Amino acid sequence: MENALRQAPLLDCGVLDDLPLRPLTAAGVRRAAQRQKGRGDGLDHWRRDELRALPEEAYEGLAVAYALVEEEGAFPDRLRATLEVLFGKGRGEEPLDQRNIGLLPRLYRVWAAARQGDVREWREQSGHTWSWGAGRGRGSGDAAWHSAFAAEVAKARRRAYGQLLLDCRQCYELVPLQVAAGAAAAESFPGRLARVALKQYAAPRALRHAGALSNWTLCRRGLVAGCGLAGDLLRCTLAKPARAVQEAAPGATL
Repeated sequence: MENALRQAPLLDCGVLDDLPLRPLTAAGVRRAAQRQKGRGDGLDHWRRDELRALPEEAYEGLAVAYALVEEEGAFPDRLRATLEVLFGKGRGEEPLDQRNIGLLPRLYRVWAAARQGDVREWREQSGHTWSWGAGRGRGSGDAAWHSAFAAEVAKARRRAYGQLLLDCRQCYELVPLQVAAGAAAAESFPGRLARVALKQYAAPRALRHAGALSNWTLCRRGLVAGCGLAGDLLRCTLAKPARAVQEAAPGATL
């Protein structure tokens, strides 16, 4: 992994703003740690239950450490790596029949969870509340019910109704990180959050499957599915084409 770190690709995050965020508090970090799900451990080997059992003084120390991370724009090298794990999709055992999820260091995941309030504020202030999958009441199931209701209303009013569905298969893995940085800046996503996340994605990754671990490698593309900020960075990337569809069809809703 050390060799991969020395060869880390240059990721220009200068387009992102450097506006300070509200300082994280020990209480906020504790709540984020208590909400941690999943038993998959990252390279820091912190377990979910261990973080939940920390004393208040430890959460205060983590809040200070996270402030330094945001100031520097990245986690320390030893915490900047991701294990990509394959899970079956019910199609077979071949590698291409699997889906992947990134096991980020647990301390990174707690930080991303602690900053979800800032992300929600960004959605509301930037108008990104239109995005499905952007919080409570906006999941895929809600989208399906909304579409079905709209179709019934159109039928009752004898009006035409149609949908344009974009297949974003493997979209997380295919997004160039430099494009994501530009999109985050264009959508006014909090720069300090985007900078830390994107540098985490640009750090070494290894694939773990069936008890085997690949060599560490670097990626110039790929938002890490499993990161609490990846969905919103993807929304930033898709915002421009989504708005183009809306502009081409006046009256259309997203």
